[in-house]
Amino acid sequence: MGCSFMGCSLIADVDRVQCETNADCTAIATGANTECIDSICTAIEVGDLKFGCREEPWITLDNNAKVPVVFSPVALSDSNPVVGLEIRQCNSLFDRECENPITVGMTDSEGKLTIDTPQGFRGHFFAPTQLGFAAQILHVFPPPDPAQAWTLDNPMFMANLSEIAAAGAIVGVTVLPGTGVYFFTTRDCSGAILPDVVVTVSPSMDESAITYLSSSNLPDTTLDATGISGLGAMVNIPPGNATIKGVHKEFGVIFEQVVIVTADTITAGTIVPAP
Repeated sequence: MGCSFMGCSLIADVDRVQCETNADCTAIATGANTECIDSICTAIEVGDLKFGCREEPWITLDNNAKVPVVFSPVALSDSNPVVGLEIRQCNSLFDRECENPITVGMTDSEGKLTIDTPQGFRGHFFAPTQLGFAAQILHVFPPPDPAQAWTLDNPMFMANLSEIAAAGAIVGVTVLPGTGVYFFTTRDCSGAILPDVVVTVSPSMDESAITYLSSSNLPDTTLDATGISGLGAMVNIPPGNATIKGVHKEFGVIFEQVVIVTADTITAGTIVPAP
């Protein structure tokens, strides 16, 4: 059975009960946005999704129209704003460290930076190793409203590798050198934190691990999906291009995108319903 990312046609035996809850549909039709209607898993259109942000394909977004990307990086150790942080805008997945940037900016005295960015931007941002922090690759995805700014308050936690190793030790995970780290925040279309999202990465290895963070931004081993903070982290990811997938416990797949993972570098992004 062939499925597109945002929908799938299901052939059902009407005499057979397929589901009792929406979660049952997710289990038997991974990748489809479906609801359990009259005991049958029924595909629903993007515009009808509770968390669906856009009805139009990403490729149709106007690259001549720009929206502001607002960076507010903070230190993972104390949540203080990071002043004087260089951030580069990069237009190619192949230019991972952004040696040929479109734009270069620096956070101001309040730790903020705004870069006007095309709506359909498919590149990434890069903060090189500086100020005692590890390098960070930041992916952004289209906001639901063309006039809305991408306000990246949460995903850009700046840290060094020792701090990441210490955080891993809290949950009994050894962070391996030469692997990548992924920080994420899950949000709905309004920008509000979206709990109950299970996040996975592919490819992975036996040592790969994920932890979801509590409201205190600490690893919480009791969580099997994002909690009220919407925050999480993955460690020991093989370098290369990785597919990040977000599956909401009730509404199924909301996100599936390729991101860059580089050895001893943090990759970060917001997991938001995206085409």
